[in-house]
Amino acid sequence: MDHEKWLEQHDRMLADHELFMQRHQQWFEEHQQASKKHEQEIRQIRGLLARAIRASVIEARSERRKRRELDDKITQLAAAQLVTEEKLQRLIERDRQSGNGSR
Repeated sequence: MDHEKWLEQHDRMLADHELFMQRHQQWFEEHQQASKKHEQEIRQIRGLLARAIRASVIEARSERRKRRELDDKITQLAAAQLVTEEKLQRLIERDRQSGNGSR
């Protein structure tokens, strides 16, 4: 290969290399932008997730409180029912002993 052809080939290789480097730089910049966008989206998702978790914890605590209150009311009602049944039973027994209500 003569010197002129070698120089032409070298110049083409340099031009190709320069084009490759430009493309590489463009891809690198696009990658950096995409990476920044991805990081921003991840931060937003984490924020949403943290808010959702906080809301679910608050809701769970509220639900437990409501259930405890309902359990307390049911316990009170059950106790009142037992007292009422006992009073009714004593009343029935008293009526039987006194002869009232006999046939």
